[in-house]
Amino acid sequence: MSSLSISVLNASGKVVMHRGVVPLSICDQSFKALIDSGKPIPPLTEIESYFVAHIRRHDMFFLAIFGQEQSALLITEFLDRLVTIFDAFLGGVTEERISQKSHVIYQVVDEVLDGSLPMNTELNILKALIPTNTETSALPSESMSAISWRQNGVVHQSNEITFDVVEKLDVIVDANGMTAHSIVNGEILVNSKLSGMPDITISFDDPDILDNGKTNAASFHPCVRYRRFDENKTLSFVPPDGKFVLTSYMTTAHRQRMLPLYVKPVFGMGSSAGRCDISVGTKQALPLEDVVLTVPLPKGVAVTLVKPSVGTYKTDMASNTIVWTIGRILQTSKSVPSISIKMEATGSEPVTTKPVISVAFSIPNLSLSGLKIRRLDMSGETYKMFKGVKSMCKSGVVQFRT
Repeated sequence: MSSLSISVLNASGKVVMHRGVVPLSICDQSFKALIDSGKPIPPLTEIESYFVAHIRRHDMFFLAIFGQEQSALLITEFLDRLVTIFDAFLGGVTEERISQKSHVIYQVVDEVLDGSLPMNTELNILKALIPTNTETSALPSESMSAISWRQNGVVHQSNEITFDVVEKLDVIVDANGMTAHSIVNGEILVNSKLSGMPDITISFDDPDILDNGKTNAASFHPCVRYRRFDENKTLSFVPPDGKFVLTSYMTTAHRQRMLPLYVKPVFGMGSSAGRCDISVGTKQALPLEDVVLTVPLPKGVAVTLVKPSVGTYKTDMASNTIVWTIGRILQTSKSVPSISIKMEATGSEPVTTKPVISVAFSIPNLSLSGLKIRRLDMSGETYKMFKGVKSMCKSGVVQFRT
């Protein structure tokens, strides 16, 4: 049995699944530490003589418990990957489905672990090794191939492959409107429905955006031939069947696309009353979609009036936060979306803190980094391949200080 134990706890602390030699009492102590601390705890903690890594997904806690020192980043990434694998085998991760298909889940855990280290986390090979039908016991050996992430004999009626370049912007803008921090985290998501054993080659207009050996860095799916990328900056690979992440990268935004929107806050608070006026707009020709502003007001003030020019708002009295939902913003709009918030002081102490406004948005057909697929070729198969490429920009942590 592996020295790395895996446990799943529901929101009440009940053990839904446990695989390993670590006593269940460690799970109970871990849950107590997660709930009773009253504040966020590190993803890796020490309980008695064990180390416990955790993530929270689908309103459940997924724990990795081990007795010897491991890479915290490796274990956390493994837990996140394990949830993705559970989702593929269960058709959705819920407490009920984990209990109903516990025999499948235990087989998954046994296959992905080798000793104390995560080994085989490739979904395609796991599906070939683990039968989901309880009446099936023989391994489908004829479908196995020399490539661990792809089976032999894959057949699709319509052979197509799509690429989604999805980028998330993390940015902090100070009270003077200057960018204090800006980073772009991107992924190339692939959905491959190709027959046989196709060999794909992708070239980019500016491949240094992915990895320039300095500020930009990328990680690749095991199917990518890294030497080829290192030599000529092209991605060459035999894709897994279905959906997968081809590459993840971190870079900076293109100079002309550094910040696709603006937020202009004006905050003032006197001894008894105050006001916060906010306007927001786009700097791009493309529209902003799903725009939501979250305004946490300082302690010691109460909202007396909220007046948005567009959209709707909700007030959370418990956290003293206003959530303003705008929706879509066009550059051609005649008026700029704005909101006016009037406040009054509720205590005798002066209000000295100012709100930090968080913004959520998405922009279809935009790559902030400027990453663009120039060419996509296939070899190894003779059929016609249908291909598609899309870009999407989303907000990560976007904050404006007042």
